[in-house]
Amino acid sequence: MSIATLAGQNLLRLDLVIPPSGLWTADAQLEGTDAPGLGATSITIGSVTRVGTVVATGAPYGQPRCRVVAGSGGLSTSVVTPNEYGQVQLSRVASDLMREAGEKIGNLDALSLTIVTSWQLVQESAWLALQRVLRQVPGLSLWAEHDGSLSVRQTTWTQTAALLHRAIVPQEKMLDLFADDGVVEPGVTVQTLFGSFDALRTQYILDPDDDRGGLRIRAWYV
Repeated sequence: MSIATLAGQNLLRLDLVIPPSGLWTADAQLEGTDAPGLGATSITIGSVTRVGTVVATGAPYGQPRCRVVAGSGGLSTSVVTPNEYGQVQLSRVASDLMREAGEKIGNLDALSLTIVTSWQLVQESAWLALQRVLRQVPGLSLWAEHDGSLSVRQTTWTQTAALLHRAIVPQEKMLDLFADDGVVEPGVTVQTLFGSFDALRTQYILDPDDDRGGLRIRAWYV
C-alpha cells in the first residue's frame, strides 16, 4: 500500500503544499486508470488525513490525475451576496461568508474580540471578502483543519516532530526531509540532528522517479 492515498486509493505522485495562511492544495496522480470524481475527498499520508474537495480531474494518456483543495472549495468559486452590517463582530462576518460559500466553519474565536461599527459586503468572491476581514486583525491566518473546517488562528509552534534530514538549504531557510507521515505543517517544530526549526510552509512530494525513494517534505522555517 502506498504511503499516501486519496479516499483509500493509492497515489503514485503527490505534490501537496500547505501555506502559512490559506488553503492547502494538492496535485495527485493515482495508480490505475480511473480518475476520481469531483467532490468531497480526503488525502491520507501515514497517520494524518486531511479532508478536501476534488475540483479538477481527468485521465490524460490513461494517467488519472486530480487537483484537490482544502475544505469544500467554495471560497474561490462562490460570489458574495452584498450585505451591510451595523456594529458587528468580525467572527460573524467571517462565519456568514463561509456559510454562504458552503464551507464547514471551524474556530473563529480569534475574530470575536474585534468589533467594527459597520461592515459592507460587496459582490466579489468569498475568498477576497474573507481576506478583507482578516486584514483587520494583523497576525491572524486562515487555517484548514484536518477535518476540512476552516478556522482563524495565530500560528504558534506547540507541536514537535523528529525527522531525518536529506539536506538543509540555509539561504532559502528550507529543510529537505525524509518522511513517512503527514504531521509536519505550519505550527510544528521540526527536530533534526542540526537543531530545531519552526515550520512556516510545507510541501509534501511523492515521486516514484526520486532515486532516494519514498516521501519527502520541504519545510520552510521561520
